[in-house]
Amino acid sequence: MHTIVGIDVGGSFIKWGRADASGAISTFERIPTERENPDGVIEKIATIIRTEPDATRVGISIPGIVSPAGQLVTPGAITGLAGRNVKDEVEALTGLPVAVVNDAHAAGLAERWVGEGADSDHFVCVTLGTGVGGAIFADGKLYRGFRGAAGELSMAPMGPTLPGDAVPQGTAYWCGAVFGLSRIYSQAQGLREPSQWFTDTWEILRRAEAGDAVASASVEEFLDHLSTLFVSLLAVLDPERILIGGGLSEYEGFVARVRTRLQDKIADYPFLVQGYAPDVRACRNGNQAGTLGAIYAASLL
Repeated sequence: MHTIVGIDVGGSFIKWGRADASGAISTFERIPTERENPDGVIEKIATIIRTEPDATRVGISIPGIVSPAGQLVTPGAITGLAGRNVKDEVEALTGLPVAVVNDAHAAGLAERWVGEGADSDHFVCVTLGTGVGGAIFADGKLYRGFRGAAGELSMAPMGPTLPGDAVPQGTAYWCGAVFGLSRIYSQAQGLREPSQWFTDTWEILRRAEAGDAVASASVEEFLDHLSTLFVSLLAVLDPERILIGGGLSEYEGFVARVRTRLQDKIADYPFLVQGYAPDVRACRNGNQAGTLGAIYAASLL
């Protein structure tokens, strides 16, 4: 029986813990990431592992595209780690076998282990954050793709782009909580730059429920974009379930609204598998998803 430490590296905090065979977290701690210091991030990971002397394996969840070999193809929030092989570096520092997975993949693995995907072999976990991350499960296994980029839903084309856009308007990046809902609501009030955007998405939902016209229209536009993305997932992947993660998924009634909007959107495509609609659910594991997913990834080594 292996003792596995799961480490969730985020842009603001590094969280870590251990769990029993049922997925119950026994320890859960966090420290600031200090993402401007990539060497320091690697050393913090190694230090955390050294504080767990009985550890026999390590799992790491980290933002960015992670190759099957453990290299960061793109670095996510920690830009200085671009191109570095986190798996090799941490193994060299600790002498332990290490599994490294993208953070959205980790969220999906957590759901597969002890969440809403535990009894489904065909599902997609969609994480709504700044943009949109994803984890695709087929025949019960995570599909990572040739480069490890499978599930990078933010980059999925959804319409025409404008020349010079750093984040093209025609991509699903604009279905994220920030670049989707926050952007729509803020730009409707003349706030064009991301630094000016109102980012409290729960408050936008509350204002919409209270009858605020701008908030209501923004939520409707956001749900239309998100349901369009989900129809594309249905057409390409034919999932039994779509699981929604991220803070928005925890807002009461939000997932139900997405489910209803998806059913309405599917009705616009009568040729799409006789109107079949996948089950839409909220992810179960909240802010422990990265740690749990990292542990599960290491258990598969």
